[in-house]
Amino acid sequence: MLETARTGRHIALGAGTARFPNAADHWLAHGDEVPGAPDWQVIQVPGHTDDSLALWNPTTEVLLSGEAVLSRHGRAWFTPEVCDPESAALTEEHLRMLPVGHLLPGHGQPVVGDGLMDRALSPRQRP
Repeated sequence: MLETARTGRHIALGAGTARFPNAADHWLAHGDEVPGAPDWQVIQVPGHTDDSLALWNPTTEVLLSGEAVLSRHGRAWFTPEVCDPESAALTEEHLRMLPVGHLLPGHGQPVVGDGLMDRALSPRQRP
């Protein structure tokens, strides 16, 4: 659970099966601004799990991808471990359209550079 300093409200990153000691005041959804961080947008990235979310900052071109995108050997890699291949393919298509300059993946080292999503490996490719 996240607690924002500006509002003091509790927010959570998905209404699925998560259990928290306190009830969330607000569940984040696709397109929402992150409370207390208005430059950041919530993006639904289902595939790895049904309720996966990423955070995107279009001003700085930073993507916090969670488990949707990993990195290996300095390259972005769309996760091959999915519960819903169809949703994962749509997530990959959507994220490839973003002009990501800085990727902070769920696993692996950050990846930096113009066009890094164009060079990202698909789940079928092994780094």
